[in-house]
Amino acid sequence: MSFSNLSGVPQLAKDVERLKAEVEAQQLVTEVLVHGLFSEFTRTQLLAGLEIAYRELAVGLGENNGVVLAFAEQQDRLRSLLVTSPSHAERLETETSTL
Repeated sequence: MSFSNLSGVPQLAKDVERLKAEVEAQQLVTEVLVHGLFSEFTRTQLLAGLEIAYRELAVGLGENNGVVLAFAEQQDRLRSLLVTSPSHAERLETETSTL
């Protein structure tokens, strides 16, 4: 049995850990957003909630933890989405003006 093919195992383990961290971060981001949406937070409040969650994760796990880093990436993506999406008030205005 040859073990020469095991040279990629450390990288594979790192990749698996990174994927696990991304999934966990995505779940956390989703939870924050779901709670925010059900409470009818404004866009600013949603972003503030994500920032609070990020800070709590960073303090608890450390800023270089894979989950914290993946959460920060997801937070950035959601921030871009929230900033570019029309607000609830803008959608209502558009809907009523087309009636």
